[in-house]
Amino acid sequence: MSSRRKLVPRLRRFGSSETGSLTVEAVLVLPLLLWVYLASFIFFDAFRAQSLNDKAAFAIADAMSRETRSINAAYISSMRDIHRAMTFARLPTKLRISVLRYDGAADRHHVVWSQARGPNLSILKDTDLTGSSGVRESIPMMSDGERIILVEAGLPYEPIFNVGVDAITMQAITPISPRYASQLCWDVNNDSNPTNDAC
Repeated sequence: MSSRRKLVPRLRRFGSSETGSLTVEAVLVLPLLLWVYLASFIFFDAFRAQSLNDKAAFAIADAMSRETRSINAAYISSMRDIHRAMTFARLPTKLRISVLRYDGAADRHHVVWSQARGPNLSILKDTDLTGSSGVRESIPMMSDGERIILVEAGLPYEPIFNVGVDAITMQAITPISPRYASQLCWDVNNDSNPTNDAC
């Protein structure tokens, strides 16, 4: 009986003791706190990358809108290099530059010329401007015969930690009107001869 009398008070003390509760709570809450911290870091980094992509696309569009001479393949490639440098990209970026003309009678946009740089990116075609494509919805209202420069920039984003955010390609579409010339021409033959340019 004496061992039973000693055991019952010990069990009561053990049941009411709170000496290990902080350790148990920390073990339960610490993984959740760590996940929240990493997730907020990844979400902030993703928004930062999207903002950089938007700003880089606008800077490229602004530079192209100020051109008064024809541009060539080296110019487009250098713009992609600038985009990659401005976004601090770790992976190859995508850049598509197109000039569009609006036909008011047919109520359609036509691609005057288009150039693309980057993996798995094709030039813009007239068929891409029909229906409810993301490109069409980004084009502002235009008057008959008006031309705009359309800069599309793609920035691949891969999160550093796996917190539920998948790898994506962030898109930025920036339409802009030519500023100092009525149109931006493409030097088709790369020969600086304006008679062969696509305008």
